[in-house]
Amino acid sequence: MQIEVRDKVFDITFVNNWSREKYQEMLEYIDELSDLPGKFDEIDKSEKDRKEKLKEMKELNTLQHELVRKITDLRFEIIVELLETNNYEYDDKWWKRRTDVEDLNNFMLTCMQKDMSKKASKKK
Repeated sequence: MQIEVRDKVFDITFVNNWSREKYQEMLEYIDELSDLPGKFDEIDKSEKDRKEKLKEMKELNTLQHELVRKITDLRFEIIVELLETNNYEYDDKWWKRRTDVEDLNNFMLTCMQKDMSKKASKKK
């Protein structure tokens, strides 16, 4: 399967189990991150005193930064793995300076879906 990312085309023929597991782990962190605005809102609306609210919001803010870091790190680990297992050299400068988050997410999602149509047709 050929995947175009900006000015490059990658022929991805193999997506290993590790990449799929890490991708799932990343999605779990994203779900956890998306729950945080509701938690901030709950704290804000709670009956707790101002000092306790600030303490809890600071803890959530720390968690938010940690989740963003984990997601970012996993995203690049997965991309490196996908490229290297398909005999491409990972170009850190290009991926970090010539792509955006949407490029990275589209690349990974397309790779993760690579064998989906084959699996569906085998079940018939």
